[in-house]
Amino acid sequence: MGEMWQNGTALYYISQVRDFSRPILDYRVNRYIGLTILLTYLSIIVKIDFPFAVINKSLKPFVVIAMILFHAGIGIGMGLLTFSLIMIVM
Repeated sequence: MGEMWQNGTALYYISQVRDFSRPILDYRVNRYIGLTILLTYLSIIVKIDFPFAVINKSLKPFVVIAMILFHAGIGIGMGLLTFSLIMIVM
Protein backbone atom coordinates (compact mmCIF):
# COMPACT_ATOMS: atom_id res chain seq x y z
CA MET A 1 0.00 0.00 0.00
CA GLY A 2 1.12 3.49 -0.62
CA GLU A 3 0.45 6.58 -2.64
CA MET A 4 1.02 4.80 -5.97
CA TRP A 5 -1.65 2.22 -5.15
CA GLN A 6 -4.05 4.76 -3.70
CA ASN A 7 -4.08 6.96 -6.77
CA GLY A 8 -4.20 4.02 -9.21
CA THR A 9 -0.81 4.46 -10.85
CA ALA A 10 1.13 1.44 -9.53
CA LEU A 11 0.79 -0.52 -12.79
CA TYR A 12 1.99 2.48 -14.76
CA TYR A 13 5.10 2.90 -12.62
CA ILE A 14 6.02 -0.79 -12.77
CA SER A 15 5.67 -0.68 -16.56
CA GLN A 16 8.35 2.02 -16.62
CA VAL A 17 10.93 -0.20 -14.85
CA ARG A 18 12.80 -1.91 -17.68
CA ASP A 19 13.91 -4.87 -15.53
CA PHE A 20 10.31 -5.94 -14.90
CA SER A 21 8.33 -4.50 -17.78
CA ARG A 22 7.47 -6.56 -20.82
CA PRO A 23 6.20 -5.10 -24.12
CA ILE A 24 2.68 -6.45 -23.51
CA LEU A 25 2.45 -4.68 -20.14
CA ASP A 26 3.99 -1.46 -21.43
CA TYR A 27 1.63 -1.33 -24.41
CA ARG A 28 -1.54 -2.03 -22.41
CA VAL A 29 -0.71 0.37 -19.59
CA ASN A 30 0.13 3.25 -21.90
CA ARG A 31 -2.80 2.67 -24.25
CA TYR A 32 -5.61 1.97 -21.75
CA ILE A 33 -5.18 4.39 -18.84
CA GLY A 34 -8.67 3.83 -17.42
CA LEU A 35 -8.22 0.07 -17.45
CA THR A 36 -4.86 0.47 -15.72
CA ILE A 37 -6.43 2.47 -12.90
CA LEU A 38 -9.31 -0.01 -12.63
CA LEU A 39 -6.97 -3.02 -12.44
CA THR A 40 -4.85 -1.31 -9.80
CA TYR A 41 -7.90 -0.70 -7.62
CA LEU A 42 -9.29 -4.20 -8.27
CA SER A 43 -6.03 -5.75 -7.11
CA ILE A 44 -6.31 -3.84 -3.82
CA ILE A 45 -9.93 -4.93 -3.37
CA VAL A 46 -9.09 -8.59 -4.03
CA LYS A 47 -6.23 -8.50 -1.53
CA ILE A 48 -8.45 -6.90 1.10
CA ASP A 49 -11.27 -9.39 0.43
CA PHE A 50 -9.05 -12.45 0.77
CA PRO A 51 -9.43 -12.79 4.59
CA PHE A 52 -13.22 -12.54 4.23
CA ALA A 53 -13.15 -15.34 1.67
CA VAL A 54 -11.77 -17.66 4.33
CA ILE A 55 -14.90 -17.01 6.41
CA ASN A 56 -17.48 -16.80 3.62
CA LYS A 57 -17.51 -20.01 1.56
CA SER A 58 -19.68 -18.59 -1.22
CA LEU A 59 -17.17 -15.79 -1.86
CA LYS A 60 -14.12 -18.06 -1.82
CA PRO A 61 -14.19 -19.33 -5.46
CA PHE A 62 -14.37 -15.80 -6.85
CA VAL A 63 -11.51 -14.50 -4.73
CA VAL A 64 -9.34 -17.54 -5.50
CA ILE A 65 -9.93 -17.10 -9.25
CA ALA A 66 -9.16 -13.38 -8.94
CA MET A 67 -5.89 -14.13 -7.09
CA ILE A 68 -4.90 -16.70 -9.72
CA LEU A 69 -5.54 -14.15 -12.48
CA PHE A 70 -3.66 -11.50 -10.50
CA HIS A 71 -0.56 -13.67 -10.18
CA ALA A 72 -0.83 -14.90 -13.78
CA GLY A 73 -0.83 -11.23 -14.79
CA ILE A 74 2.33 -10.67 -12.77
CA GLY A 75 3.94 -13.65 -14.46
CA ILE A 76 3.02 -12.53 -17.97
CA GLY A 77 3.30 -8.77 -17.58
CA MET A 78 6.42 -8.62 -15.44
CA GLY A 79 8.14 -11.84 -16.47
CA LEU A 80 8.24 -13.21 -12.91
CA LEU A 81 7.10 -16.71 -13.88
CA THR A 82 8.65 -18.61 -10.98
CA PHE A 83 7.17 -16.26 -8.40
CA SER A 84 3.77 -16.38 -10.08
CA LEU A 85 3.68 -20.17 -10.29
CA ILE A 86 4.70 -20.54 -6.64
CA MET A 87 2.01 -18.09 -5.52
CA ILE A 88 -0.67 -19.77 -7.66
CA VAL A 89 0.23 -23.21 -6.31
CA MET A 90 0.19 -21.96 -2.74
